[in-house]
Amino acid sequence: MGTRIYSDEFKRDAAHQITMRGYPVREVSLRLGVSTHSLYKWIVLRRGFWDRWQANLRQGLAHLVGLIMRRVCGEASAGFRWSFV
Repeated sequence: MGTRIYSDEFKRDAAHQITMRGYPVREVSLRLGVSTHSLYKWIVLRRGFWDRWQANLRQGLAHLVGLIMRRVCGEASAGFRWSFV
């Protein structure tokens, strides 16, 4: 039995079924014919990506909310700093 090579899209979709859609790891493993070990590894890699991306998203969202508030409330709110934790 040889080692199978899965595309990045396949790995991402498999991890998405577990992390975002809520399917049990065992069920996805049986349905896709992939070991649970591989699925857990792909989930960890996916989380690492989102952890790095999440900080940029928060900063961009805070900036966007600030722009909207300045437009809606006028420049009086320009000094207010929005923060999303």
